[in-house]
Amino acid sequence: MHDKIYLIKEKSSFPRFTGVYQIGFLNSNSEKIYVGSASSNRKFASNSGFKTRWSRHIQDLKNGTHHSITLIRAYQKYGEKNLYFKILELVEPQFCLSVEQKYIDLLDSCNNGYNVTSYAKSSTNIVDINKYNETIKLAYLKKNSKILSDLENLHKINKNIKELSNILNLHTCTIRYMLKILGIYSKIKRKIVYQYDLNGNLLNQWNNMTQCRKGLNINLDSVRRVLIGEGIQSFGFFFSHDLLNPKEVIDECAKRLSISKINKSKSAKDRSSSEKMKKISLMCDKQKKCIKNIFQYDLQNNIIKIWKDSNEIEQSFGRNYKKGVLSCARGRQKTHDGFKWYIEDVQ
Repeated sequence: MHDKIYLIKEKSSFPRFTGVYQIGFLNSNSEKIYVGSASSNRKFASNSGFKTRWSRHIQDLKNGTHHSITLIRAYQKYGEKNLYFKILELVEPQFCLSVEQKYIDLLDSCNNGYNVTSYAKSSTNIVDINKYNETIKLAYLKKNSKILSDLENLHKINKNIKELSNILNLHTCTIRYMLKILGIYSKIKRKIVYQYDLNGNLLNQWNNMTQCRKGLNINLDSVRRVLIGEGIQSFGFFFSHDLLNPKEVIDECAKRLSISKINKSKSAKDRSSSEKMKKISLMCDKQKKCIKNIFQYDLQNNIIKIWKDSNEIEQSFGRNYKKGVLSCARGRQKTHDGFKWYIEDVQ
């Protein structure tokens, strides 16, 4: 057994040998550890070993994606600076799994440590992977039995992932994972996309949206709008999941155009009749009534000119000049450009 321990700050000096290791935390009340192995089937073993495996552990712990939730919690509790790695035994790659199992049993790192299962798992051993996945599945079913039961009942009525996510207040990825655990998840079948010109002639048939995007080199947002019936055409083409004849395409485009015109007209009426627009209209009327004329006097109080409104001054002298006139007329300054300015209010 090796006594040297490695901290994260010594990452560059991590060894590249293969073998069995443990992970633990310094300055903590817990003596729990995680036991793992670093083996390599690569052509260049120097590129793997402890350095690569430990670096992966560090990255997963930082991202919160490590397979051992108890190790993540310990990492968050004790901190990165206390995390350490220690080599238990240097082992040839082909024997790493059996030696790892020996140390898991010897140190009881499953029941009294951070290991998820009581047996060693290898990414190159299909039997072990299946056994590991089955164990994880059974543990998940036991822990979340109630919510899985609710999801199974809801899925019989509604198969929409987003709606199920809203009902159960869970992320869509969690819903998909639970459905996979229950064995009732089915991927949405990709639909064929038919591309027509605006005369109804079939131009292309794409197996899916991805193939359509690559083939036409276009953004698919407007294409999706046409496919779900919200758009009339996209990039000068009509798209549909159904195989249509030219007359059906032309009729569908005409129908959508008619609906679009009706909706625009209705929207304009709604905007004009809305409370906000009424308030704006009243405010404009009030402003028109409040300011009737702007009087221009010289410094001897002789009238020079009567301006219809401030817009007339702006047209003659510009916006900045109008601001100065209004500032003077409202009493903020006595004169502007050598003249006195007054506003006639209509009450």
